[in-house]
Amino acid sequence: MLSVLILVLPAFAPDGPQARLLPVALQVEPLLIDVESAPWYEWALLDGIGETRARRIVEYVRGNRPLNAIGQLGEIHGLPGGWLEKAKPHLRLRSEEAGR
Repeated sequence: MLSVLILVLPAFAPDGPQARLLPVALQVEPLLIDVESAPWYEWALLDGIGETRARRIVEYVRGNRPLNAIGQLGEIHGLPGGWLEKAKPHLRLRSEEAGR
């Protein structure tokens, strides 16, 4: 109880602390998933892909190595329609990079 009073009472003092919001500029790297080596929890970061779907993707990739193109992921049953097009900017396939 004493700790709550210590934390709360200063806010009610006439010259109590003033909250200030300071702008902070952050440099955030975009999500980039290495298709052939990413664990399921990285796939689960994509919109519409939960744990079950992410594990299904990892199983597919392991069973179909080496992948020739990211488009092969569209063959995976049970994934939401259009997810691959939305996810493509976040996916990297080493064999496609070598051919560039």
